[in-house]
Amino acid sequence: MICALCLQPRALRRSHIIPEFMYNALYDDKHRFWCVSAEVDSRNELKQKGEREELLCDQCEGRFARHERYASLVHNGGIPLDAKREGSLIILDGINYTTYKLFQLSVLWRASVSRLPLFERVDLGPHEEILRRQLLNDDAGKPTRYGCVMFGLTMTPGETPALIMQPTRVRSSGINTYKFVFGGIVWNFFVDKQELGYPFNHIMLSESGKLVLQIRAVHEMEDLRKFLKIAGSRGKLP
Repeated sequence: MICALCLQPRALRRSHIIPEFMYNALYDDKHRFWCVSAEVDSRNELKQKGEREELLCDQCEGRFARHERYASLVHNGGIPLDAKREGSLIILDGINYTTYKLFQLSVLWRASVSRLPLFERVDLGPHEEILRRQLLNDDAGKPTRYGCVMFGLTMTPGETPALIMQPTRVRSSGINTYKFVFGGIVWNFFVDKQELGYPFNHIMLSESGKLVLQIRAVHEMEDLRKFLKIAGSRGKLP
């Protein structure tokens, strides 16, 4: 089998596309979670693990695991960061730009090369090979190339929604954007040959380690509100 990242013929691991630590909030006391679709003919499924497939060799899996370990510490309070709140904005400082940006890019790239139905709407075209080379060389690139704008989600004050949705492609300010929802965050990846300008370059992760997140309620996000409404009306929410 050929590893999707290094392109070498090696034994492949069952690799996650979205890292396993991002599923933690979904699990019940038996380490199961519901996979919910708003489609009429689909059924809810109980799963024990996040979506995986044979994709990466041990060496490349280990490369991504290092990025994921760091990201899990950032998200779970294991890294000392400077944080302040200004209205609906949370401003974080002290993030390792290279490691966290490579984590972000690895999720985007894996979704594009994945054969799983959940990620069928992510197709990076020629950008897929550019990102493969960057990831193989631990090259995070510029903040404004393949940058990610993040929104923190709340259901009610203090409650983070345990929700993973199928990524979709949209146009934002004339740029192809892939929207992911996992880990209580909306991740908007901008994929274009041009670099991002104002205002996006002020709110995505900077090389200095500064990241700005806007906190949004789920009911303010039209696609999330629509999904929950349709799934609920069809009795598909567990």
